[in-house]
Amino acid sequence: MALIKRYVLYLFLIIFLGFSSVFAQTFPTRNDAVATDSRQINVASINSSAKDLQALGADVLVLFVEADTGQTLNDAENYLDKALERYQLRKDGVYKNNLFAIFIGTDPLERADGQRPLYIVYGEDLNPLFERSFGSKTLDQVLREDVMVPQLQKGDFTSAITAALKEASSQLALNNTLKQNSGSSQTSATSTTTSTPSTPSSNEPRSGFFSSLWWPVLLVLVILFLVFGMRKRPSTPKVKEKRLDPQQNLADKKTLELILKDLSDNAASTGHDPYLPDDPAQQTDMQLLRRMLKEERPEELLTLETQYKEAVEKLKVLKTNLNADNKKTDFGALLVEGKELKQFTETLSDRWEDLDLQLSTFDDKRISAEQHLQDSYKIYDGLRQGDVWPETSRVFKPLIDLLAQSDSAKKQQRPFSALALLEELEAKLSQLAEQLPRLQKVSKTLSSFEGDLAGLQEQGYKASSAQSSFESAREQFRVALDLLKQDDYKVLDAQIDEASELTDALAVKVQEQLALKDTNLKRLKELEQKGEEIKTLIDQAVPVFEQIQTYAESNWRDIKGNGTEAQKAANRAHELFDAAQAQQEAQNYEDAKNKIDMAFVELGQADELIDAIHLRLDNLKKAKETSREELQLVEDEVKQHLAFVLQKEVDQVVSEAPEESLKEAYRRVEAAKIELDKAEPSWLSIWENVQAADKLSDAAFEQVRTEKDAMDRRQTLMVSEKTEARVALERILKFAHLHPQDINEAVMQLVEEAQRLYAQAEEQEKQTKQLEESSLATAFERAATLFDTAQQRAEAAFHEAENGFNTMEDLRQQTASKITEAEAALRSFASFVSRNSLDRVFQSSLIQLERSLPGYDARASREELEQAAREAENVKASIARLQEEAKTQAQAVEADLRRRRQEQVDLERRRRAAEMTRRSTGWGSWPSSLPPIIISPPRQNNIPRQVPRSMPSPGPMRLPTARSAPPVRLPSRSSPFPSSGGGRMSGGGWGGSGAKKGGGW
Repeated sequence: MALIKRYVLYLFLIIFLGFSSVFAQTFPTRNDAVATDSRQINVASINSSAKDLQALGADVLVLFVEADTGQTLNDAENYLDKALERYQLRKDGVYKNNLFAIFIGTDPLERADGQRPLYIVYGEDLNPLFERSFGSKTLDQVLREDVMVPQLQKGDFTSAITAALKEASSQLALNNTLKQNSGSSQTSATSTTTSTPSTPSSNEPRSGFFSSLWWPVLLVLVILFLVFGMRKRPSTPKVKEKRLDPQQNLADKKTLELILKDLSDNAASTGHDPYLPDDPAQQTDMQLLRRMLKEERPEELLTLETQYKEAVEKLKVLKTNLNADNKKTDFGALLVEGKELKQFTETLSDRWEDLDLQLSTFDDKRISAEQHLQDSYKIYDGLRQGDVWPETSRVFKPLIDLLAQSDSAKKQQRPFSALALLEELEAKLSQLAEQLPRLQKVSKTLSSFEGDLAGLQEQGYKASSAQSSFESAREQFRVALDLLKQDDYKVLDAQIDEASELTDALAVKVQEQLALKDTNLKRLKELEQKGEEIKTLIDQAVPVFEQIQTYAESNWRDIKGNGTEAQKAANRAHELFDAAQAQQEAQNYEDAKNKIDMAFVELGQADELIDAIHLRLDNLKKAKETSREELQLVEDEVKQHLAFVLQKEVDQVVSEAPEESLKEAYRRVEAAKIELDKAEPSWLSIWENVQAADKLSDAAFEQVRTEKDAMDRRQTLMVSEKTEARVALERILKFAHLHPQDINEAVMQLVEEAQRLYAQAEEQEKQTKQLEESSLATAFERAATLFDTAQQRAEAAFHEAENGFNTMEDLRQQTASKITEAEAALRSFASFVSRNSLDRVFQSSLIQLERSLPGYDARASREELEQAAREAENVKASIARLQEEAKTQAQAVEADLRRRRQEQVDLERRRRAAEMTRRSTGWGSWPSSLPPIIISPPRQNNIPRQVPRSMPSPGPMRLPTARSAPPVRLPSRSSPFPSSGGGRMSGGGWGGSGAKKGGGW
């Protein structure tokens, strides 16, 4: 079963490929020398320009296409080849001998950088002409690049083509190439990219599916597949053989023969030996490479010899295949392998030349390295200061030894090792040149700081910290010098960095110490002044505390002992002050700074304790003076807010939290009143309760207003959505009442859903009267959402109904117009019948047509209107057919009348001739003159029976009564689409290259 399904799938695939290949491309019709689908070129002018070439024997074709020719240059080339086959200018891959074709496309190719195809194709007879050199170019290059492309870029396509045709004809006339050559059709094709239009002609074969040969070919393929496809297939699928171009394959074989001859011939070329013998010792380049690499680079030599053996084996295989069958062997693929072998021999030569070039630079590098070494020696010797720096000979001994090792390797015939040692020496000298200035800078900084440090010590500064930093920097500098002696330049770089950082920080550290000394002295004075102020405040706090003690103990119990604690903090600050002064004199500036900071903290604490005593007295006085008045104000405010919240309309929309906060504020007020009634009240407790009650009341009332405003907004939104939904429903219901015939099932469903949602929203709205707080908010939001959804459904129904109404109005107009046209045609036909006395013949037809003519009803349904329109069309078609018959009948009657009149004239002439004869014989007497010949129409009873004697007048016509239908709109005289094509010219540059000779435009 699976096998049958697979074959069915293959069958459909073949059919699809057949259809796609048939309909994939079409080609414009050829008109003389031009084949185009465009109006952007002057066909007559091009045909005229092609006459000279045609007179010289060339078969000229200009293919100018605006249609799509593919996405790449290869697609465009395939399109051109198929077009030439269609025009019978190419057969079995071979072009016609005398062919000269220009192919231009205007459609940019997507995968070719926006290029457009431009090709020139010529047959074998024209090869000598087009392959001639015109300066640095061939003729086809001149035509494309110098003659055509500049004009194509300007959009002057006709001039580009005519100029190319004239130039080609003049060159052909001069060389007379076409008359002297008549070989087979070997062609060259030049590719560049462009595409343009064409004009129709009768010479092109039809490109339709059933009119082409593809249909019978496809049918044969299907039959063959059904006959042989079900047979058992071999286990190994057959590989589809590549279709070879015989002439190209033969040319590839000849080229391959030349390459193989080159590889087999031992005649070496200058500078390169393409000879590839079996033994690499017989190959010149391999001999040279072996000498160079055998001693010092054996691995590289082994790799080259392996590659060489593989190349020899490939050469043997190619020689064997060269004698294979020309028809079955793809010599193009073999040619690629032959070129690779030839390229391999070239790489051998290039490799030897590269190595030889490297070795040839040894002497120059040796001289440069020695000079660099001498210069570095002098520079170091000049920078060296004292015994700290290592001796010059000690530092440069490893470098001098490295130069000697290089010379020794050179003498031992080890040039690559010698060159590597020179390069290593140069690298080390470069590193040394970079490090020496930095070492000198560090040395100078250390020397300078050593003098500064000695000066500070003379002034009495201990500078122990700076001295320690100086010793660390000097130690790092000594380590750097040791690395210099050890020839370790990579680590030396990092060591110098560390020494530089330490030396740079020395001066900064000394400056910081000096600045800290001055700062400490200034702060000690400030600390002494602050201590005196605190002492004064402690003395002033004693009488203040005595006043506080006149109040109840509950008012000052928490600050009892503040004065004692303040005095203790002041004493500690004084001790720290003395210690800081001692450290400052000992030049321990950091310790002095820390003790000063601690002393200021102690004084700050004492200040806070004393300040609390003064603040308490102020608060007690203020509380005693204002507590009664503030308590009354807060109590009234709390009662007002609580009464507002307890209202039914407010309580319904506000949560319990504000109410609880107001009740807590009221309890605070009651507690303050109870305390106030005591003999010795705690004024601070009263003041605290009053303040707390005030804050609770204000916060609760703010929350009440916020929640009520939010609920009011929800209710307002619901009312707004309800209004909009009601308006939308009323509009669609009114529309449905006025236009019931235009309301379809979909509209009715939307209206019903909108009404259902509106009813649900109203029910939700009714429930809000019994809900509170969060449930009420949810109900308002749900009702608003339902009203909004109902509005959307109603508006959707209206838009659907409106679209249906507009569609029906258009249909009514079309139907009324068709009925009117049919009635006008019937009246015209009846008038024609009456004028030509054909009433009896077509009377029944007229009656039948009149009965068949449909009426018009603006209230009719879509199906009825469409049926009426079809009937009107049928009536018009019948009238047209009968009108042709009536014309034939009228012509027959007219011809019969003319025949009868002619017979009457002939009869009268014969009678008169007989009369004249009798008179000449003397029988009787005849009148002196003959009466005139009277031609009268035949009597009615002589008219054929099928022609009626009289035509009944047509009855009254029934015109449409489209009172409600809109006026019929006549079609516009102009159309947005032109009756004939017009090209689309794409912009962009002209350039690039194709798969064949030439480039794109």
